[in-house]
Amino acid sequence: MCSSDLTTDPTTVPAATGGGQMVAPSGSVIAVAAKASPAVVTITTESAAGSSLDPFSFPQTGVGSGLIYDAGGWILTNRHVIEGSGALTVALTDGRKFDGTVYGIDTLTDLAIVKIEGSGLPTATLGDSSSIQVGQTAVAIGSPLGTYTNSVTAGIDRKSTR
Repeated sequence: MCSSDLTTDPTTVPAATGGGQMVAPSGSVIAVAAKASPAVVTITTESAAGSSLDPFSFPQTGVGSGLIYDAGGWILTNRHVIEGSGALTVALTDGRKFDGTVYGIDTLTDLAIVKIEGSGLPTATLGDSSSIQVGQTAVAIGSPLGTYTNSVTAGIDRKSTR
């Protein structure tokens, strides 16, 4: 999930929704990934499929990523990651796992807020997307398909409208 623009200060944590200034590629991407990765989580969902009276009905699981933006356990993720889930498990990069609760969903922006109860949680600061320019370097950190935990990729922002 955590798509973000890099900033000229490689110690500045990227924003889940974007923001920042243009930077040099490689070294800054490494610095941003190192700083933000501890706050990136893997969210596993489970929901019952079909009717509970149906003996052939099996639970379905899904997986996605999120970003801890507040030490109180508040996580920003995508609505499509948690939609229809009955139970959420949030895994941190340090191996800790927590039960999660959905606190809010916005279908227009495909965003959702999840809450976990924990202490010593790593956080990332959300940035300001109002200064994004087409052509800026963007970084995405997450767990695509739950297989590549905390994978990092970089590309070019192509957003042309607000």
